[in-house]
This record gives sequence, C-alpha cells and structure tokens, in this order.
Amino acid sequence: MVYNDYDLNVGERIELEVEEDNGVKTTYISQVYNVLDQDHIVVAGPIKKGKIVLLSVGQPLGVIYYRSDGCYRFSAKITQRLKMDKDVYIYTIEAMGPRERIQRRNYYRLGIVLPVQFRKITESDDKNQFALHKAYTLDISGGGMRITVPKRIPIKERDLLQCHILLDDDVKLEVRGIVVRIAGANNDSDTNEIGVEFQDISNQVRDKLISFIFKQQLKFLQKGLK
Repeated sequence: MVYNDYDLNVGERIELEVEEDNGVKTTYISQVYNVLDQDHIVVAGPIKKGKIVLLSVGQPLGVIYYRSDGCYRFSAKITQRLKMDKDVYIYTIEAMGPRERIQRRNYYRLGIVLPVQFRKITESDDKNQFALHKAYTLDISGGGMRITVPKRIPIKERDLLQCHILLDDDVKLEVRGIVVRIAGANNDSDTNEIGVEFQDISNQVRDKLISFIFKQQLKFLQKGLK
C-alpha cells in the first residue's frame, strides 16, 4: 500500500480503531507523527482519561480519517512501539489494505459543554411555529449530540429540532436533528438528557464540527485530561 494513496499528512489527526479482548471496538484519537515510506507511518500513542493506552506490536487496527467528501478507513498493524519519554509513546504502523469510504454514524464523541439554542420544527420547516429554547451540550460528535433540557419543555422522541450550536465566539453552526433518545424522565432531576441525531448535515458543516472536535481533543491530550 502507498500512503500517498490515502493522502495523509504529518500532523493530521486520525482515529485508531482497536478491538479489545472482549470483542468491543474502541476508537482513540491519534496524530500522524511521521511518514517513513510508502508502506509505513508513525503515529502518536493514544491517551485516555490521563492514562497511556499501550498497544502491542503486531496488533491489528483500523485507521480512520476524514475528508470533505466523507469518512475513510483502512486496515493496518503495529510493527514497532517506541517510548519517547516518560509519558509519550509512538507507533510505527503498516498499511494492510486499501482505503474504503465508510458510512459512519458513530463518530468520536467529545464530552464538552457548549451553548445551544433550539426550536422544534415541522417537516414543512416552519421554524417560527414553536418557541426558541436554550440548552447545553453534554457531548457532541460529527453525527449528533446529547443535550440537557429542562423537563418543562415538551419534547418527545422523533421530534425534529433546528439547532444553533456556538462552538466559539466566531463559529456558530446551524444543524437539523431528530430526537432519538430521552433519558432522565423518571428521576428527581429537573432536566432531561436528549439524544439528537443530525439530519441532512452538509459536508461543510460536518467538517467544521469535526475540525473543532479534533482541536479540542488535542488540547485535552496536551493537558493530560483525556
């Protein structure tokens, strides 16, 4: 395999998909550290919740990355593990197959609090029919988000929402989503946790969101928070 075929760049954020002993696949944020030759690249070792995640030489994994036209994955294996200093490992990985474009709903989910404004809408997109409400994210990904909403606001599963998400002072994203899950209705809290799956999100908006998530995750990695 030729890494130029994948168009990977030094410094680019990627995801490493690892199958655990129990068969569950876990995805870790990583970064392209170096491109050695047409068959091998070096990636940064993953860290989760402030702890180093050690991967084994010979371990198979999936490498996932994003482009404006979608999400791509290729199979690889670890050929070398090197300890750079006390808390930093790097891994040399070898590509084992061609890249494939994948339809991915389970994007990396970043736990972060962001302000959100939303209103219910109808299929006819009459946005002024319902009141505007404020909420905050509990986590967010390229495919959806979980928000906390006061119980007094009537929301049910399959409701369609128009949402404005403030990523920072300069970036506000407008997305449409469908309510897929409501949690907390039967406890003593005065809020519900609402799972929202994005609908018909453009590549441009998704790219902005994924870029923001990667940048935030990198900050967390550097601070040792995740």
